[in-house]
Amino acid sequence: MSDSLSETLEMVAVETLPSANDDSADEEQDNIDSSVRKIIRRGMGFCSAEDYLVCKSWILARKEIPTGKREIFMEEMLRIYETFPETKALPVRSSTSIFQRFRKVIAPCVVKMHAIAETAPQESGEDKPIYWDRLIKLYFSKERQHFSFRDCYELLL
Repeated sequence: MSDSLSETLEMVAVETLPSANDDSADEEQDNIDSSVRKIIRRGMGFCSAEDYLVCKSWILARKEIPTGKREIFMEEMLRIYETFPETKALPVRSSTSIFQRFRKVIAPCVVKMHAIAETAPQESGEDKPIYWDRLIKLYFSKERQHFSFRDCYELLL
């Protein structure tokens, strides 16, 4: 069992009811108190600086472990992510949250933007900021959401 999964299982205590054979009311109360669930709350959302570091750690982890088990890759990605000095001021993240952020949020948006950029190439004489504005408007018109991963896009492609 992976460390993050075992930590999660330890955090969520299974509620146990006192048995009918308990003689003492104090023992019953102790059993109930010890089995109170800890509430797991969602952490803060990722900021753009964290997204950039997640992409950077994905690139470096991919160089270290090109193929293999997902758990090993996730742990390597977390290890690399935590080596960046910028992460000291950021919220603590698990390997699962970092990997899932890349896999389910950043990568799909970057791939969609790349597809849009391929279909709408930069016109001659068009400045890069004007081109980006045009791409972002096209992305919004197709996806109905704002594209907020420009730094990740430029890093990954």
